[in-house]
Amino acid sequence: ALASESEVDAIGEVLRRTLATGAPWLVSLFDRDELCTTIHQRYADFNIPLERHVGQALLRSAEGPAEEVERLLASALVPVQPTLRAWITARLPRAA
Repeated sequence: ALASESEVDAIGEVLRRTLATGAPWLVSLFDRDELCTTIHQRYADFNIPLERHVGQALLRSAEGPAEEVERLLASALVPVQPTLRAWITARLPRAA
């Protein structure tokens, strides 16, 4: 809640600047490859890559390639739960 109407303009200006600089970056994340790259770069230095690998596998699951998805799932330090693994691999495109 705003304490006074005078704060509305100040907050609006901060929001405008934030969206002007941040929105293009956020929009770029709608591209799966860009999102996978961002996930990889942001979490590459962490010692717990489970979320990174599983997140990338989820993003790749609708498009493949299957080998990449399987590699990502196998790279997780903690084994991926069988039901999640089955759901991810079931989404992979079928070979024609």
